[in-house]
Amino acid sequence: MAAAILFDLDETLHDRAASLRAFLIDQHRRWFLDRVEEETFVERFTRLDAHGSLSKAVLYPKLMVELGIDEPSGADLATEYSLRYHEFACPMAGAGDLLAALRRQGFKLGIVTNGWTDFQSRTVATIGIRDAVDAVLVSEAEGLRKPDARLFRRAAERLGVATESCLFIGDNPTVDILGAEAAGMRAIWLRRGIPWPNHHPPAQLHVDELTDVVELLL
Repeated sequence: MAAAILFDLDETLHDRAASLRAFLIDQHRRWFLDRVEEETFVERFTRLDAHGSLSKAVLYPKLMVELGIDEPSGADLATEYSLRYHEFACPMAGAGDLLAALRRQGFKLGIVTNGWTDFQSRTVATIGIRDAVDAVLVSEAEGLRKPDARLFRRAAERLGVATESCLFIGDNPTVDILGAEAAGMRAIWLRRGIPWPNHHPPAQLHVDELTDVVELLL
């Protein structure tokens, strides 16, 4: 039986896809309304973004070249992303209720996420879940990135439980699920669009919606 539940942030507790789309639609409206179609702007950004794996300081200049637009600069757009994205951040459906239910059952709760400390901390605060968990570990602050097993083990230590007593929930098969399992944790794969690698055995546990986790645990 698990003593602690650890979560990824983006596309797990934070509905990054919905948040990002809302931000991009607003950014298109303010800068590109008469210069490029909305869906073209959103689609090309999303493709370059590759589930958040590309720095926006690199992405936006590439995007502007693709669109054939000189102004505003890619650097200015990247700064705007850093400053204003959180105005559009929203939680995954059922995230708050799930965390509350798990807390009532006595589980210790934590978040382990890759990313910049300030950016991810603001995301956690904006979607209203900071007080619902016991610890938040962000890769920049910890000096380690998933799937490094040391980061998962550190999270267990931060919660005061054994690594093997932790269950990890995330959407990225390699970074989240295989990383957590390599650290000695059980894991639940939240299927949110990143395909499972063909060269690995199938996920032992998986759900299609965050709310489905309750049926596996309670």
